[in-house]
Amino acid sequence: MPLQRALNAVETATDADDPGDSVTERHTSFGYWWRYTYSGDGPDTNLVGAIKIAAFVAEQEARKDGKTYLVATSSERWPDVYVFPHDHPDARRLDLTPMYTFTPSGECIRRGSTCH
Repeated sequence: MPLQRALNAVETATDADDPGDSVTERHTSFGYWWRYTYSGDGPDTNLVGAIKIAAFVAEQEARKDGKTYLVATSSERWPDVYVFPHDHPDARRLDLTPMYTFTPSGECIRRGSTCH
């Protein structure tokens, strides 16, 4: 399951004591949904690490599900990082900024610039 790989990577990349508190996953009718909640009290490398992990998860899920997946961040002061299929309702949320699109063929498309 992607979460176990992601939890291990989050723990390693962010020095989190309990990364399970930071990561949420769901299997929805649209596909796999994943979120890392950045507490804001850690170093910026935690957020950068979470974005890299999200990209890995999105790439794996796109290949496995045969669907295009997005990596997006929220516009909050301490942004959350999301992974979900392109047809998921969250893809239309105005408070999320798409960063990467991963296609089933493995292509990674960098989306517009962000301030994170």
